[in-house]
Formats: sequence, structure tokens, C-alpha cells
Amino acid sequence: MKNFIYICVLIFAMYSCSSTAKLSESNPEVASNENKGTLTITNNNLAYEIIIGEPGYNAWLSKQQPKNTYHLNFLEKKNASFSSSYNDRVANKNYNQDFYPWEINYDPNLKYGLEVNYSLYTYFLYFQEKYNQTL
Repeated sequence: MKNFIYICVLIFAMYSCSSTAKLSESNPEVASNENKGTLTITNNNLAYEIIIGEPGYNAWLSKQQPKNTYHLNFLEKKNASFSSSYNDRVANKNYNQDFYPWEINYDPNLKYGLEVNYSLYTYFLYFQEKYNQTL
């Protein structure tokens, strides 16, 4: 559960940027550390980053469809829906707040790009599967 809170903090840090720069697909850097279960996605030219530090995530991700099988529009719509559902649970104290400690400020009007949207989307899928949640 501590890992989940760590992940949320990192995801929220990504969305706290006030920049409205459009993301491009060029030159994203992806680094992976299998031992720690950490996937870091950065683009030095842009203001957004997702770091997923959940043990087991990388092994799970390796069995998923690659990002180029998804259309950006699909990922953006799913992330908007998932983050809205997630945020509703943050506000509803009837849900276990260990799973929903902070709001995710995903702005569907910002162009985060394929890499960031794919990472967030797959994390939502992983979260739902691992913690038996339905967003």
C-alpha cells in the first residue's frame, strides 16, 4: 500500500505542472529498473513525467499490448474517464482512502503525448487488476 501512495504522489507531481506546452513524441527517454519495479518516463524538453514505482508493474507491463497498438485519442478518452472515476472515489469517503488518497489532475485539454498517456492508462489497468478495483 505504501508503494501505491508513492506512485500517486509521483503521478500528481506530473500533473501539478502549470505548463501548457504541447507534448511531442520526439526523444522521450525511458529507463527501467526491474529490481525496484520502477519505470521512469521523461522528456527533457517537456514538463511532464510519470514514475511508476510499483513492484511487479514492469513484469505485468511486459505482457500488455505495446503502446503503438493504441490510438492517442483512445488513450486520452480512457485516461479522462479513469481519472474522473478515480477522483470521484477520492471525494467519496465510503471508498478505502488507502487506495484513493489524492486526486489525479488529468487535464484532457492538454496534449501529454502517447508515452505519458500510455503509461497512465496501463497504470490504471494495473491498479484495477492488482487491487480488484473497477474504475
